Amino acid sequence: MEAEQALVDPELVSSAGPSRQFFMRRYFDHRFQQTMLLRILVEQATHERVVITVYITSKIGKYMREAAP
Repeated sequence: MEAEQALVDPELVSSAGPSRQFFMRRYFDHRFQQTMLLRILVEQATHERVVITVYITSKIGKYMREAAP
């Protein structure tokens, strides 16, 4: 599953607040026939990571400025 891969081996992790991070990874989406970006917002709790939301976007450049193409 793409979400599990993004959490285990993200291309980019960016801060979204004191205890939240976005884990991001590109993948090829066969439904849309294009490369998409999977973004997972995770909150770090005391003894676990909690997934807040997961979504895909085609606006890769907007979110992946820090990562190489």
